[in-house]
Amino acid sequence: MSPVGERREWLEVRLDQAHRRTAAESIEAFAAMLDEGENTSFLRLARLLRVGRDEFLLDTDQAHDLLTSLDESSRLSTLRARLRAFIDEG
Repeated sequence: MSPVGERREWLEVRLDQAHRRTAAESIEAFAAMLDEGENTSFLRLARLLRVGRDEFLLDTDQAHDLLTSLDESSRLSTLRARLRAFIDEG
């Protein structure tokens, strides 16, 4: 837990290949509903999730984008809870 008044700037997330794929698919589906200029950060995050590593550091904007797309798809409830807590912390 962070001391009062101190805000974490990064959230460490560990996802196996299946969860990374699920998250990337959710992001891409959400991004497809947006205009081209609005979907850039979502598509960048989807590419990040499709790389071969399991551990990620997400900043607040990335966490928000991921949470938004996962809320839309109702997938990965445990990850959604962690993302929401991280965002609400700030």
